[in-house]
Amino acid sequence: MANFCEKCGTPLVAGSKFCERCGTPTGNVPVRQPVQAQVPQMMYQQAQPMVKAIKKGRGLTVVISLLIIIAIGAGLLFASEKGWFHNEEVCGCEEVELVEDSTSKGPEVTQNLLIPTESETEPVQNLVMGTGGTQGTYFAYGGVLANHIKGKTGITVDVLSTDGSKANIEGICDGVFQLAVVQNDIAAYAWGGENSFDFASQDFRVIGGLYTEPVQIITTDPTIKSVADLKGKRVAIGSAGSGVYYNAVDILAAAGLTLDDIYAQYFSFGDSAVLLKDGKIDAAFIVAGAPTPAVGELCATTDTYIVPIDGEIARRLIAENPYFSECVIPAGTYSGQYSDVTTVTVKATLIVKETMSEEDVYNITKAIYDNIPEINQAHAKGAELSLENATSGIYVPFHMGAARYFAEKGIAVETY
Repeated sequence: MANFCEKCGTPLVAGSKFCERCGTPTGNVPVRQPVQAQVPQMMYQQAQPMVKAIKKGRGLTVVISLLIIIAIGAGLLFASEKGWFHNEEVCGCEEVELVEDSTSKGPEVTQNLLIPTESETEPVQNLVMGTGGTQGTYFAYGGVLANHIKGKTGITVDVLSTDGSKANIEGICDGVFQLAVVQNDIAAYAWGGENSFDFASQDFRVIGGLYTEPVQIITTDPTIKSVADLKGKRVAIGSAGSGVYYNAVDILAAAGLTLDDIYAQYFSFGDSAVLLKDGKIDAAFIVAGAPTPAVGELCATTDTYIVPIDGEIARRLIAENPYFSECVIPAGTYSGQYSDVTTVTVKATLIVKETMSEEDVYNITKAIYDNIPEINQAHAKGAELSLENATSGIYVPFHMGAARYFAEKGIAVETY
């Protein structure tokens, strides 16, 4: 038995994708039972009494009646052609939404579309990297890495200025970024759904550690010599919910202070430097690789001091927060800095979208850690790149592509 068009009832040509009359697709669409097939049977049943009458010779009346029956049959055929007999409640068909496709010969069915998955796509060619403010180290260093990745792998990386670690992790999880530079402690908070992260954010993986990010408490007030001296002062602690914000909270707590003990101000590195110079704030927490551009510019024009984080405060902080470790900002890092300053540090870490292919991440990892001298020539923080620094102090799983690279170097890292 031939199939018939769902919409108009026209007989369908074998193998045709669309009805020749109305263009309705023939595949993956319920085909109702054809009304036409019922019409000859109806005509036959209604004609039987007339046939018997003819056999008995009832004459002209019977002939006229037979002609009427034939006319009714022709009308039924015409109605079925127009689809007037279609009843959805009877045949069980459902309407299928159609969208006109100008590139095809007929309408396109919006159901059962096959969309290529990421694994079926070509190797990545363009990425976006979230960094930090333009006066911080993330932005400048991210630009160096982007240029290097492009030169070694052919993958173009666009570097964007952001609000820092938390914004970068959220951007990765939302699909805005594919690469980002973040603090190792903020990555751990995100993974576990702690502090400013209301739920666990685990759509990212680690490529490797990059460099230390010392906590620099900067002031133009020579009477501020310790963390305890910040009590009652106007102190910039970064954007609310940022990595700097939580570092400041932890460090103040180690000194027995809370945010209620200071006049907290929420400014970026660049804004904090300007406000310090203008005397509108007393101190600022800046967590970034040293030398930090914003701090360097301030030191070049204004007497500036770095408040140490050492002794019992440092020990208490590290005991409660394993992401921190002690470090020294060497003398001469900034203009007017004549002695070493002991402080604490977290680690700048390169993360990647979890769904990026193993091959692409392997190539990016190799492009960075196989070419440390070249990166060091382009940025001073490149001197801290090493396989040990890349794989230690990390509390979030590595991407499989990075793990494969480090395994070739004899280093096993955690994956998930």
